[in-house]
Amino acid sequence: MQNKTSRAGFTLIELLVVITIIAILAGLILPSLFQSQQKAWQAGCKANMRNISTALHAWIQDHRGWLPPGQSSSFGLWCNQIANYNTGDKYHMSYYLSSYLGCPPATSKNQFVPQFMCPSFRRFGKNYDMVGRVVYARTTGFNWGSSAFDPFGYPDSAKPPQKLESVAAILPLTSVWVLVDTDQQAFGSTWGEPGGLPELPSHGDQRNYFYFDGHVAAKKVPADGKL
Repeated sequence: MQNKTSRAGFTLIELLVVITIIAILAGLILPSLFQSQQKAWQAGCKANMRNISTALHAWIQDHRGWLPPGQSSSFGLWCNQIANYNTGDKYHMSYYLSSYLGCPPATSKNQFVPQFMCPSFRRFGKNYDMVGRVVYARTTGFNWGSSAFDPFGYPDSAKPPQKLESVAAILPLTSVWVLVDTDQQAFGSTWGEPGGLPELPSHGDQRNYFYFDGHVAAKKVPADGKL
């Protein structure tokens, strides 16, 4: 009686077919998984902005309607906003809102406000040393008549901040944004510590904005990449 020989393993052709099928499936599945992750990061960013919005309005209410740094300040805030705060830096929103967002009192050492850290930033940012890294940008103001109006003032020109009602007297609060995601397409390669800015918008074809009335919205990035 002739013995039947058992076949062991795959032939090279069969193995290549299996590898090809796996590669095709990975090519179909991985992009959708990344898109889902990107949507989750964007949702986390929006949640951060809503928390910042709540904290900002609480601060305004406690300071007689004035925007940070407040009524008695002779200076305003930088446009580039960072997540860290300390007693030596009073030119960023994180310093004023830290206690409203559950963070410890400011000291001489850097501490971080988690809500000022976009979840996508660590994924797309170039520099992971977060001290001084620009994550969000505040509104740079707008033209009103023959002069520029900046709600938060400005440090260099010793412009003090404004009251929220002064903003509302010029434009609807629903149309004036407070914070937006930062990237090099919007702010250029030399603005606000560009080494830490993502080259492209962190949320794909959208940027997150939060407005003075408190609402948060995603807007499609224009073809030129600007705001």
